[in-house]
Amino acid sequence: MISLKADSFFQFVKKCNINDLFLRCKKLSKLGDLMNTVESFILEGKSFEVSYSNDVPMVQSYKGVSKTIVSKDELKGFKKSKSKVDPKLVKIVREICKVLMDNKISFKVIFIKKDVEIRFDLDHYVHIYEDGRISIAGFSSDSERPLSLIYSILDSAGEVRFLRPLR
Repeated sequence: MISLKADSFFQFVKKCNINDLFLRCKKLSKLGDLMNTVESFILEGKSFEVSYSNDVPMVQSYKGVSKTIVSKDELKGFKKSKSKVDPKLVKIVREICKVLMDNKISFKVIFIKKDVEIRFDLDHYVHIYEDGRISIAGFSSDSERPLSLIYSILDSAGEVRFLRPLR
């Protein structure tokens, strides 16, 4: 079985231009490095965002939205709460991130106490609770993109609810 895989790999190499093969390997290693970075953020429970600039993915820590300027001196008395992320949530978020990154979709992962929120923009997000509930806001059905890409993962993870806007 191993020799068959090796033979097919060598046939692939013969057909490819060496420069093309080098670029593909470089791209795969870069995606692997990005996925390692994403996994480290997830395991540490740190919020992050994945964005694309000219088809180049960038992973950076989530800054949030601030309406005022606050100095570090004013923040001295506050403690930042850091909670351990449930291993079930880690697995779900890891799978979702992989699918979204493979499809080059920008998103933000925000850890809120023991819950996780995956935001696509201001109005479209998925909230995954520790107890297995999943709330989806901003989407009218599971066939809308990017929700359609990850809906099977969400459905297998727990009870999925679509939130309707208040009128």
